[in-house]
Amino acid sequence: MSPLWTSAICLVAIVLYQATTPITVNIFSEVAIAADKVRIFKFLSNLTKVLEQGPIRVKIIGTFEEEGVTMDYYKMVNDIPILGSFSFSTYYDAFLCKFPKNFTISTKFETNFAIMRGKTTWTLHNTNKDGNDMVTKLKEQFTATCPWIFSHITETVAREEHRHTLESIKERMEAEGHG
Repeated sequence: MSPLWTSAICLVAIVLYQATTPITVNIFSEVAIAADKVRIFKFLSNLTKVLEQGPIRVKIIGTFEEEGVTMDYYKMVNDIPILGSFSFSTYYDAFLCKFPKNFTISTKFETNFAIMRGKTTWTLHNTNKDGNDMVTKLKEQFTATCPWIFSHITETVAREEHRHTLESIKERMEAEGHG
């Protein structure tokens, strides 16, 4: 084999290695919601309700309980727009764990073929904004690990979807509180 072919094969191998190297994407968000944290926790405990206004389709498969922690198993589908009317469907298995003592909800997920896996954690804290004791700060941490080649679109799409989800939660909780 000629040195040129050997160099070309090595270059392709390096590019493929780099493109498939796992990268971690982290997104931190928070929003203040004029509602009681117990009511928000109850709402966040149902992923089907939380995501019903977004692009992700969600179906609960089962619920399990162990040592005071409830875990729900979900199947999810997200159609990610790629170019024009073309989209790529990503299928997820997700487990939502509820920790009511510290008002934390954690969701672990993995996509089809284990291309991406990650975790979203929501934590609720009381705040006193403008003298209103009913304001709750919802903090979200999203972490996903995926191949480098998908990291930019993962971060871009996830950042927008999570921003939209937090805004939707805020609007719905505040509207229900005053309705």
